[in-house]
Amino acid sequence: KDRHIWDLKNPLFLMVYKWFKHKEKQLFASASHIISLTWKAKEILIMSFGVIEDKISVIPCASDSGHFYKRNANTALKASLGFQPEHKILAYSGSLGSCYLLDEMLMFFKAGLNINPRLRMVFLSPKTYHEMVMERAAQLGLKPELVKCAFFSREEMPEALSIVDYGVMFFEPSFSIQASSPTKHGEFLSMHIPVVTNAGVGDMERILAEKPTGVIVHDFSEKE
Repeated sequence: KDRHIWDLKNPLFLMVYKWFKHKEKQLFASASHIISLTWKAKEILIMSFGVIEDKISVIPCASDSGHFYKRNANTALKASLGFQPEHKILAYSGSLGSCYLLDEMLMFFKAGLNINPRLRMVFLSPKTYHEMVMERAAQLGLKPELVKCAFFSREEMPEALSIVDYGVMFFEPSFSIQASSPTKHGEFLSMHIPVVTNAGVGDMERILAEKPTGVIVHDFSEKE
């Protein structure tokens, strides 16, 4: 439902959705123990599903800080992507599916470009998304030299992230996103890259309030 896979206006999908929601409550009630990715989801399970607090453990997604760690920028790699040494790089890392807000991330970059003309953006994403990214960038008036796409293996990702100055990850606000613990956030922070994300995503607001390592935006207006 949240990710627009089931259209609840379709009676068949509505029936299936209701069956799974009923089954979900049964599973929560009968489970010996529940692992939650976020404290926010644990709160929802207690308040909305009546799950006993002691029956829930919170284990957020982890990043490998032995693999992702701060290192000097790979200037040759930066140049190979078409960026100049003086350019500041904004990056999105990972897949782009129905829960990720591509247009809003591009609009955020465009707003930043108005403030700092040296800003550039790179999507470190699988190749299947590159054409879509460049089409949307063009529709928003962003020239190809401003936005780049590249794919790197996991082994190569720390080198790729070494050229990045800021990370961005915008998610579609929904019920389920409150249970999200983005692995990319931990990888950005392991590389000492500050992150901009939107409100309502898992525990991000609590994390960034405790450790000022990024910024929360509360809507997608140009001013915000």
